[in-house]
Order: sequence, then structure tokens, then C-alpha cells
Amino acid sequence: MRGRSVSAIAPDRPGWGGGDGPPLGIAGNAAWASQFLAAETVVVGYSFGAAIAAAIAVEYPRLVAGLVLVAPAATQSSLLAVDYLLALDLVGRALQGSFGKAGGKSSKLGAYRRDGASFHVEQRHMVAELRGVEGRLPEIRARTSVIYGMNDRVVPPRAVCDLVNLVPQSRLILLPGHGHRLLATAPAVIGGAVAEILG
Repeated sequence: MRGRSVSAIAPDRPGWGGGDGPPLGIAGNAAWASQFLAAETVVVGYSFGAAIAAAIAVEYPRLVAGLVLVAPAATQSSLLAVDYLLALDLVGRALQGSFGKAGGKSSKLGAYRRDGASFHVEQRHMVAELRGVEGRLPEIRARTSVIYGMNDRVVPPRAVCDLVNLVPQSRLILLPGHGHRLLATAPAVIGGAVAEILG
């Protein structure tokens, strides 16, 4: 990759940060993200975003040169009992209230409430859509790196094993001593995986 110009795009998903529009599910986010794709794109997906990245690779295979799936929640086995609980409407309303209370300054109050609502919508979609995503993982033809922290308490190890077994051209990178927050704790490993795919 030396001497090659590479651009990185990291847009806020709808419903989060500066993202416009209501929050979306896996399929909706994949369709929304397609506007940012160009030839030979390496798509990086973190946690719930890994399911979105996998859906992108299935729906837009000619534009995806590779995938880097980080702490991925992309199979049904990534769902824990708490995930089903968080998808319930009653819990969703409570989440909006708790996110709202977290905003110390009034200017942030609306953003926290929005984040709580967006989290709940995505949680419901994750529970509803992961079966379909998992069923299409064998269709992925892009080179795929799966990066997993061995101390992850959010995504269980069996989910990562299932993912690697289902995606044909995948390899697993295990990081001892790391948890779920790999974007913060292992950015060099993630960057290296992207660079390897780009060659």
C-alpha cells in the first residue's frame, strides 16, 4: 500500500451523532451506506456495524474488496438474554429516560434521548434481522478479517466461531487481553487488517 492514496470515510449512521433521519435496521443501514461505496472499498464494521458490513458485502459484492469485522455481532449466537430484554418496548422507553438523565447540560438532553431511542430501534432490528443476515453469510466473496478481543463480554466466543465458519474467505485475529472496545484499544491491528486487504 506504500505510495498509494487511500481515503477513509466514517459517517454517523442515521439516528446517531450527526446522522440525519430516523434510526434504521441492518438492511436499511446497508442500503443507506451504499451511497459511500466506491470500487474496491474495504468496509469496516464494529459490533452491530459488523452485521451491517456483512449485509453490504452481500448486496453490493462488486464494490466491496474486503471486510474487517471488529468485535462482530453478526450471527444469532451473538445475541444474549440481555439483547432480547433490551429489544422490548417497555425497556426501550426506560432507556430513553435513562439516556436523557445522563445529559448533564440541557443542550445535550435531546441528543441523549435521541441516542436512547436509536439504540432501542437498532436493538429490535438486530434481534429481528440477524437470522436473515446469518443465512446469507456464505454468499460473501470478499476477503474478510474478523478481529476479536478474548476478554470480550458483549459478544460471546461462539458467535465469532460461527461467523468465521460461515464466511468463506475469512480469517480470525484473536487479541489476548482485549475486550469489546477494540476501536479504542487496538486501532493499529484494525488498520493493519485493512492495509493487508488493500495490498
